[in-house]
Amino acid sequence: MTAIKWRFATLGLALAALLVSAFAATGSPAMAAASSCANTGPVFFGLHGMYEGPSTTVPQSSPEIQGFDYEQNLISGAVLNDPVPYPTATASLPDLINLVSFVKTGENNLQSYLAAWTKGCTTAQDKVALVGYSMGAWVINKWLKDHSSELSMIKAVALYGDPCWIDGADRGLVRLLARNYGVGLGCSPPKDYPYPTTAHTPLTVSYCLGGDPVCGGGFNSNSATEVATASTCHGNPNCPHNWYQVGQPGEASLKFGAQFVVQQLVG
Repeated sequence: MTAIKWRFATLGLALAALLVSAFAATGSPAMAAASSCANTGPVFFGLHGMYEGPSTTVPQSSPEIQGFDYEQNLISGAVLNDPVPYPTATASLPDLINLVSFVKTGENNLQSYLAAWTKGCTTAQDKVALVGYSMGAWVINKWLKDHSSELSMIKAVALYGDPCWIDGADRGLVRLLARNYGVGLGCSPPKDYPYPTTAHTPLTVSYCLGGDPVCGGGFNSNSATEVATASTCHGNPNCPHNWYQVGQPGEASLKFGAQFVVQQLVG
């Protein structure tokens, strides 16, 4: 049995949401823009992990984001899936050196997509969610931190295998390896996670499988073991970081997250 841990800030509402399409919106921000509010339908913007796309080098969408879309389509099919492209990072030395820059590019692209989608719309008309896996969760964390004045447009956030994760002694790789627990790199203050500030908005869930070295589930901040395990994850079917997919032990987390997001966007 695989242990799944998740965090909420508004626990009662989140648990209620858990109890409670094949359409893919892949147009560019320019296509979505309009002089008045044209996009009142619900949508989630998907942010991919390392080795994944869409990007100029990997055109396919992240399997975790595709899996999330599959689960939400089983529930309602009403929420569009719009994956945000940004550079695909690998574990090569040049990519690791430029990883923070890649995250910043992802943040900028997400901002462009959001601005185009919500152009001319009021907050009441916005039905937008953010869904991120691994590096994509980090991108979302950074956007939430840097765009506090725009958080009202986001109705729900779902994070998977987040390197900014923190729960007790467990810390994701960004928090583990960066000063100030990664706050300077876009992670929220530890006391507020998974929220960017004490305001605890937008409604957010974050999932970390036990044994996932990227979010640090069960590693108790043992940096040597966590980093060594993470280095063996790419292409390894036995690494829990690769289990947030349909047909894998972590599929339940996709289902729970999809239920949460659909509840917030559709009701």
